[in-house]
Amino acid sequence: MVKINKFFIPYVIMLIFAGFGYSFFVAFFWIVLHETAHIIAARTLGIDNIKMHFIPMGTYIESKTFDETKPKEDIIISLAGPLVNLIMAALLYEIYKYFPVNIIKVSFDTNIVFGIFNLMPAFPLDGARILRAILSRKIMYKRANKITVKCSLVTGFLLLSYFIFLLILGKTNLSLGLMAFLIIAISCKERERIMYIIMGDIIRKKRRFLKDSYIENKTISVYYKKDLITVLGLVDKNKYNLFTLLDEEMKVIDILTEYEVLEGLKLYGNISIEEFIKISDETKGGHFYIIREICDLCVDAY
Repeated sequence: MVKINKFFIPYVIMLIFAGFGYSFFVAFFWIVLHETAHIIAARTLGIDNIKMHFIPMGTYIESKTFDETKPKEDIIISLAGPLVNLIMAALLYEIYKYFPVNIIKVSFDTNIVFGIFNLMPAFPLDGARILRAILSRKIMYKRANKITVKCSLVTGFLLLSYFIFLLILGKTNLSLGLMAFLIIAISCKERERIMYIIMGDIIRKKRRFLKDSYIENKTISVYYKKDLITVLGLVDKNKYNLFTLLDEEMKVIDILTEYEVLEGLKLYGNISIEEFIKISDETKGGHFYIIREICDLCVDAY
């Protein structure tokens, strides 16, 4: 499915009148190929309902299921676009040796720039998703996202600094300035939406579990005086999380699932785990008390 931004056509017309029509259409062709590579990779991995958006700054794709992808799948999808550009750049370089025409040179330049530029660790570029996916295989998703956002912001401010430096020299590169502001704005937005991604992922895990028939577990021990938001921030995006609650003596008090943490936030807000346990004991007829008794028996037996 294709969606065209209302400013896209006026932007194209403006470029044509400004004399950039030829180079724009050549570049636009390779941008579409770049996004098509992403779509093919995603569909190969079973992701559908993908939309391609045409905006003045270029194109991008989206799907409601992109946030559900595993790190390996995210890397494959994100690498597909830049990889195709770099392969085409290599082919066009060889073709240009025998057919040195301008359209081939412009195509080579476009592909090499797209291929390298999109690997930069900055949102919304592919490099940011690749970096986050690689990090999330070793550390918690929230921390991986935090590190990636920082890299993205640094990249954005470096590009903005270079844009200002060019202005001082009397050179204007509007595209560079717009890209710098876009990277900074999207990076800030990405930092704010991390908790929504984690909460949404907890809800979607049931569908993924039923599809694959299994899901890897992860158990984390947490101090019972901490609040529910703190616990939610420890959720591993690609695993089913169980939280073992410990007191000051590191004795097991309770066990919470990620779904119970999410439900607690919905019902009672960001209360402490201790308060949530008390409420749950009262409303669930001692469900947690039974778990505590089992845990105590296990500890005593050990």
